[in-house]
Amino acid sequence: MVMISVEEQVAIFLLTVGHNERNRACQYMFQHSGQTISKYVNVIVRALCQLGMENIRRPNDETPSKIRLNPRYNPYFQMARTYQYVYIHQNSQGFEIENEPYHKMYWL
Repeated sequence: MVMISVEEQVAIFLLTVGHNERNRACQYMFQHSGQTISKYVNVIVRALCQLGMENIRRPNDETPSKIRLNPRYNPYFQMARTYQYVYIHQNSQGFEIENEPYHKMYWL
């Protein structure tokens, strides 16, 4: 069993997600097997899901009173606010990523 540092695990995850690198490219760059790369990407995804439940909150939709009450700034904040929410759920099949309400994707 291959044990790699947390820093290397995060680097593999960031390279995979941030640069859309394929497993094969990560294998070459980090000199680990495809199974190891997949395993540690999933470890980081699980850790982020756990952190997300504890630390990630919805944005506050309220405009600060300093802006809301000032006629000079207020017109710029009257437009509708649009957010893209992504929900990650763990179920018996693995992780379900839901880009509500239209797209669903499963990770094992």
